[in-house]
Amino acid sequence: MTVPAAILHVPHSSSEVPADVRLQFLLDDKDLADELRLMTDWHTAELFDLPADEAVTVRFPVSRLVTDPERFADPEAERMEAVGMGAVYTKTSHGAPLRDKAEAAREREALLARYYRPHHAVLEAATAAALDAHGRCLIVDCHSFPSRPLPYEFKVSADRWSVIHRPAVCIGTDATLPPHAPFSHAGMHTPQWLRERAAEACAEMLGRWPDGGAPDPAFTADEATQEGPGKAVAGIAFDRPFAGALVPLPYLGSERRVHAVMIELRRDLYMDEGSGARLAGFAGGAAAVKAALRRLIA
Repeated sequence: MTVPAAILHVPHSSSEVPADVRLQFLLDDKDLADELRLMTDWHTAELFDLPADEAVTVRFPVSRLVTDPERFADPEAERMEAVGMGAVYTKTSHGAPLRDKAEAAREREALLARYYRPHHAVLEAATAAALDAHGRCLIVDCHSFPSRPLPYEFKVSADRWSVIHRPAVCIGTDATLPPHAPFSHAGMHTPQWLRERAAEACAEMLGRWPDGGAPDPAFTADEATQEGPGKAVAGIAFDRPFAGALVPLPYLGSERRVHAVMIELRRDLYMDEGSGARLAGFAGGAAAVKAALRRLIA
């Protein structure tokens, strides 16, 4: 089989919490279920799905509450450590204790060795294979986000407007880099041409979205003026409400042939956020996402 040049990275779609890790959590079953409901990128494994001959899919097998593969393992490089949501979470999305800090420190290395590092090894191997076969690699970081902001978002963003006004689609670029990147600059893995192609593909995706889903893509997030908690607006925004696009650490800031972009869908486009159930137009939405991925990869 030909090695694809594209990788679909799906890091937050699982709600699985192994029984031994469950014992580390301070939440009761109801509160844990609520936190999983809020923090899981539900159904993204099905939405961002292409055949193996078109893209390699690398999906994290457990919940981000177990350990988050999107965070830097080095606490000094990870800004989310400030709110207890680094590679190993100690706080919930509302700021309540998730793990005892001392126990989290004791368990940290075991969790990274068991889940985080094997996942990144697979991602790095897929990137190396694409570079060997094609001389280039595109990583699409596949996410969703809630239609209403969670409390932790206000703590890590200096721009309240960008947290409140939530576009239908967020396109993330590699704006954040670790301090040890050798000669990097913000955006080197998401060049201007890739930003343009991603915007075109996502606009076409919204245009294909089933009735009752996404609003008119011609009405952009920047045109919204109404205030209110969780103001959902139409259109596409770059790096809002979330920024960045994952690049494997060995290539971050040093390998320009590795391109990366994050695509995040607002969850109310395709699911009932209270129950987790898919909306009636889910299959049509998934088809629109796949068409956008194919356009982006091509």
